[in-house]
Amino acid sequence: MDSAQLRNYINLGKAPISIFAGRAYENIDRILRFAKGNTVFLDFEDEWEDEGGLRVTFTYDSFEDMVSAAEKYIGSDISDWKIVWENPSKNAAPISEWQKLKEDVYSHRIVFPENYSSFFIGSLYWNGLYLNEISPESSDEELKEWIIRSMNKYE
Repeated sequence: MDSAQLRNYINLGKAPISIFAGRAYENIDRILRFAKGNTVFLDFEDEWEDEGGLRVTFTYDSFEDMVSAAEKYIGSDISDWKIVWENPSKNAAPISEWQKLKEDVYSHRIVFPENYSSFFIGSLYWNGLYLNEISPESSDEELKEWIIRSMNKYE
């Protein structure tokens, strides 16, 4: 693949273009999904990709900045990238691996692509971890109270 092909795939497609970005934890893969508007979704997911995995959305000032950051993050040139049509992980990740990811998000040890102009964590839970408003060890009662407080901020 080259930059022109990636740009065409993004502009012509209805869904983001997915590139495998490596295994982050046991059976939790990092997938970069390229979308219109110089936007990249970084997804951490296992075979149950719609079951609450982490998604971080990055926006870049230019297409070139986006590709350069992705190449560095993946550790390979765009010419080596292959589109993935399904998650490479064929197994659910153990709960302990999701716990490690939660701890890394909370401690800001998770590695993000660089040189973005903005980023956003859309999930209330994952964003709360990242902002240290809750911890990976928060009880169900603590989470419930935090959710209520968080929702009241927007009323």
